[in-house]
Amino acid sequence: GKTETAKTVAKLCFDNKIHIIDMTSFKGDADVSRLVGGSPNYVGYSDRNDFLDFIDNNVSGVLLFDEIEKASKGCLDLLLRMFDEGEIIDAKSHTHSVKNMVIFCTTNLTQDQMYLDDCPIEERLTLGKYALRKEFVGRFDNVVEYKHLGKDACKEITQNILDKSIQKFSKQTKYNIGIKYDDGLVNKIIKNANMELFGARGIKTAVQNIFINPVSEYIITNDIKDTTIFVKENQIINN
Repeated sequence: GKTETAKTVAKLCFDNKIHIIDMTSFKGDADVSRLVGGSPNYVGYSDRNDFLDFIDNNVSGVLLFDEIEKASKGCLDLLLRMFDEGEIIDAKSHTHSVKNMVIFCTTNLTQDQMYLDDCPIEERLTLGKYALRKEFVGRFDNVVEYKHLGKDACKEITQNILDKSIQKFSKQTKYNIGIKYDDGLVNKIIKNANMELFGARGIKTAVQNIFINPVSEYIITNDIKDTTIFVKENQIINN
């Protein structure tokens, strides 16, 4: 849900302008060069990078730093200045403004801290092996904690993914085929989604295995066209 939130903000406010940086690949202080460029006389000094190109080519947009707790101290120090000054200085001493960017940082630091529910989320982010520094957490305008999805949310997400899948079927097939489903199929997908391990991502996998693959095979095998099919929990019916 965290990444999806950032993507939704980009879609609604910035015409889908978003740049995502996976911080699990920035574990060493030397990795800072991949954000600001290499130092003079080093290989790659003249190379451009996607991060700076996105900032320079977009007056506004969304920057998403994913799994921020995995980043090195050097990388986090770079972000601290960016948060404070609204700008980033590259290896060539050029200044790049991010003052009109919305910046998201995501982390799973608190997922195993259910026993600390009475402790403010900002404080919990500063605890544990991969704790964030207090001055870093303090730079954010808002810190939002995502709880485990409830039954109603799971059902809504599943129906949304199913509806989008049906729209894709309609666009991709040359035949006039309508597709409907019942609550039994929705419940089966949720049951098989293994959300404790994969979260909402598990729903997409379950939809692929339980809905998309069987429906595709059914349409091809039975040469379905100009009709509506009903997808139930354990069967597909051609009207």
